[in-house]
Amino acid sequence: HLYGPKLTDYIRRGQAHPATAYVAAAAFRRTMQRLARAAFERVDVLLMPTASGPAPRDLTSTGDTRFQSAWSYTGFPSITIPIGLASNGLPLGMQLAAAPFEEAKLLRVAHWAEQALGVRLSPPV
Repeated sequence: HLYGPKLTDYIRRGQAHPATAYVAAAAFRRTMQRLARAAFERVDVLLMPTASGPAPRDLTSTGDTRFQSAWSYTGFPSITIPIGLASNGLPLGMQLAAAPFEEAKLLRVAHWAEQALGVRLSPPV
């Protein structure tokens, strides 16, 4: 199989939903995009944790995605920068998000934040 068991399960579960569920989800996505766009009328960039804790130790999971999901779902640009290491030695991140088509601004702010924090992490290879 080309896909792992977890992705295969997601695909099967998705195929079980009727078209009406897809249409409702697409409408909800548009609502979420409008709400997020409204937030960016007052600010240039939003700052939040990347996850509720450090990165997972293995590759069986991407960890807690609650902070990234909104940006993936709406299609708004976001970026994560390292902010240090947890007590177990695994990386911690800070996420920045911006309005659609504001990727250049997002990258400038992320670069500024990286420089200001001064965190230099090299992955163990």
